[in-house]
Parts: sequence; structure tokens; C-alpha cells
Amino acid sequence: MKSLMTALALIISSVSYAADSLKVRQTEPELSDIYVALESLGITMYRFDLKDFLSARYNVSVYVDEFADGEKTSGSHEFSLGTNIESLKGFDETEQDYIRERYDIPEDSYEWNRITDITIHTCGQDDSSAFIIADIAGAGRCSFPVKRYPTGPDSTYFYHSRPFSFNGIQYDSTTVSIPLVLYGSGWYDQEHNLVRFCGEEKIDPEMQAEILGYIPHYYIVYLKMTLCKEDEKNQ
Repeated sequence: MKSLMTALALIISSVSYAADSLKVRQTEPELSDIYVALESLGITMYRFDLKDFLSARYNVSVYVDEFADGEKTSGSHEFSLGTNIESLKGFDETEQDYIRERYDIPEDSYEWNRITDITIHTCGQDDSSAFIIADIAGAGRCSFPVKRYPTGPDSTYFYHSRPFSFNGIQYDSTTVSIPLVLYGSGWYDQEHNLVRFCGEEKIDPEMQAEILGYIPHYYIVYLKMTLCKEDEKNQ
């Protein structure tokens, strides 16, 4: 009997120790947690490095085209962001001093890299409308209001986005247009009775992605780089 009591006491002690050693500890959220939280609120963001274009001076603009059932509609928006490389020579001395200090420009230089990165945000406003936002730190921000349309028998509004593979599409010798982000509607899966948005994680710039055959309505955000006239002769 004494041995049995001793054994029970050891078991209870072991269970108590194990319970005391198992703890849940709060930690700081990671960056991936923040992305998930933002996506649950209908916000996505993508950042692109444009430093490869600093070998020459380009006029930079962002434009958004709308597509329905795979065909481009008349809906299109464009916004000019100015040049990627800016010159001080058009500013007076006071303005030059301010710009030199703000952008840390050496005294022996009269140019600075104004556009080196771009961030594209998508943000739902309500069920039927959203904003596509292009942001360049220190250079400007533009916002494109876009419409959203329901899909499926329950008229569900479900839009999501995908980045493109970052490859330039050469239109001519002086202009390159680069698709950055697709923002589109989910589609109704009749077999499973749900609206889904799945497929390739990145869209190829030649528009051959399988997912495009399912999305009924979408927008594409493009970056257009046009070589400045004074630099054309050097190309």
C-alpha cells in the first residue's frame, strides 16, 4: 500500500511539473503577420526596385488598364511622376541648397536619383470600389479609383492581387512598359459552390498565365519609362 501511495505521489508530481513547464509566451508579431492582417482588411502592397534604370534619364509614369472577360476596355488612367534623375540646374541657389541638404547631394554634383523604387498598394473602399495607389518616396503619390463587380450566384465581391514577373516589355527603342501588379476579381467555382482566387503566384508579362483564363474582371498596373530626348542619342 505504501509503495502504491508513493507511486501515485510521483505521478502527480510529474504531471504537475509538466504542466508548470508548458507555457504560452507572447512574442512580437513578425512582418508576415502584418501582411496577413492587412490582406484580411483588403490591403495589399508590392515594392519594386528601379535602380537598373538609373543608367539614363527617363520620364516615369504609371498607368492602369481595365480588362473584362480577357478584353481591354476603354477604362484607362495614367499619371506622370516626372524624371527618375533630376537636375539642380533649373533651381535658384536657395532651392539648390535645400535640395542638396534633403537628398544629401555632394557639392560637386548637380544631379540626384529621384526615383529608385516604387510601391503599389491596393485598398478596398467598399464592396463596389477600391483604390490602386502608386507611391514613390520623395517623388509623389497617385491614386486611381477603380470599380469592383460581384461574381457568383450570391453576388460576392472578392478581389485580390498578384505581382508580375519583373521583366520589361520593349515597345520601341525609347519606351519600355512594364506590368507590375494585377488586381482582379475571384471567379465562381460551380462544382464546389464557392468564389475562389487561386493559381500562379506571379503573372508572366506575356499574359500567358492560366489564372487569366478564369478571372472575369481585372486591372493591370503598368510602369512606363520613356527615355528623355537628350539621352536618346546615347542609346
